[in-house]
Amino acid sequence: MEHVLNSPQLLEALFATAHPTAASTDAVLIANLQYNAELATRLAALESKLATAREGAERALVEARQLERTWRDREKEMYQALQPFSSPALYSRLVNAVGDAEAVADAMAESFLEEGGRDVGEFVREYRALRKTYHLRKERKERWDEGRVGGWR
Repeated sequence: MEHVLNSPQLLEALFATAHPTAASTDAVLIANLQYNAELATRLAALESKLATAREGAERALVEARQLERTWRDREKEMYQALQPFSSPALYSRLVNAVGDAEAVADAMAESFLEEGGRDVGEFVREYRALRKTYHLRKERKERWDEGRVGGWR
């Protein structure tokens, strides 16, 4: 008996042949083994699908990042193209136009006074047109400064 107790193989064989619950235990164990084998087979089949899906997702991510970079570049180009029409740029152009109109009118008056010899009627018409442009631009600038230009601030 001592020999049987010291040998695990003999104890297992004795249990499998003599004990009444051995058959049901073996049946449960075999059923669980079969279920594990089926799960392993399904997992192996799903593994290739997962790899395919992962590659597709990676490609989509790379494409999305490329599109995002392209969008940022286009957006930057758009803002650069619109910069001359921004509120500060338009205001700066208006301020410069007021100064230019005044300088041209003053230069025309100085030229007339220094050179003379021009027809006075023609000079007055041209000078009045230049001063009209100057005053219109000046009025627009003053309105802008007062905040009476809609949508710019």
